[in-house]
Amino acid sequence: MTAAPLLKEPSQFGHPVEAEVVEPRRAYVTFDIGNQILAADVADVREILDHQVIAPLPNATAALLGMIDLRGEGIAVMDIAQSLGLSRQVDDRSGRIIVLDLQTDREAAIAIVVDRVRTVVEVDEAEVDPVPSVPGGWQAGAMFGLTRVEGELVYMIDLRAALGRSGSAALPGPFDFD
Repeated sequence: MTAAPLLKEPSQFGHPVEAEVVEPRRAYVTFDIGNQILAADVADVREILDHQVIAPLPNATAALLGMIDLRGEGIAVMDIAQSLGLSRQVDDRSGRIIVLDLQTDREAAIAIVVDRVRTVVEVDEAEVDPVPSVPGGWQAGAMFGLTRVEGELVYMIDLRAALGRSGSAALPGPFDFD
């Protein structure tokens, strides 16, 4: 994270005054899926749970792992790794369940499974690099940028887009329920 540059602005007395430019900062929760580090807006996260038994649902798609009971509320648990084209680790006991707060009045709560939750970081908008344009057919999908946290490359994702929720540019695929 870099220091913001200083600007010289005129004061009410006509003398230039140095003023620090404040870069917009946002908080992101970082987590692992396979060997990739991802970051999602912390405002989309309701809570993080230890792994627990997920009850499978009959006739569910492969992306819908099942349901959990969270203090009397049924929460659908999705495998976001499929939507992102990533492979999760096999040992679910060390994984976490991230309950999301993406819902409107009509939608039920939803959760995703991840291999590991790292930390919450604050990132300046200036530190987020644009998604690279790569020759060929690669699509960035839900990824809106890249940044570095403690020297490691972190993929910034929009959970609404990754899950195909309304109000976002939804990805086609297993999370597109419309």
